[in-house]
Amino acid sequence: MRVRINIGLDFDGNHTFDWLETADAHAIEIPKSTLDRWTAEREAFTVAYLRWKRVMEEIEDTLYRAEHARSEKEAAAEPALAYAAASGHRRVRG
Repeated sequence: MRVRINIGLDFDGNHTFDWLETADAHAIEIPKSTLDRWTAEREAFTVAYLRWKRVMEEIEDTLYRAEHARSEKEAAAEPALAYAAASGHRRVRG
């Protein structure tokens, strides 16, 4: 089958590949079975990639919440530590 091919990158850096059947002089001959296989694999990749992105977003959200909780814990502990240090410093007799 003679096709015109458009190859590029999407915003995520994944290759895009579109083809259109044409009789143009610049068309390339590619077997229909190869184009059909590409279409099926691209659909499978798109579904898998979206699932992967969803899992990565969940992991990033979990990491963000864990870091936020740790920061809040540390911030809450700082005044108590400062008070303990100040209290201990007052006991020193000079």
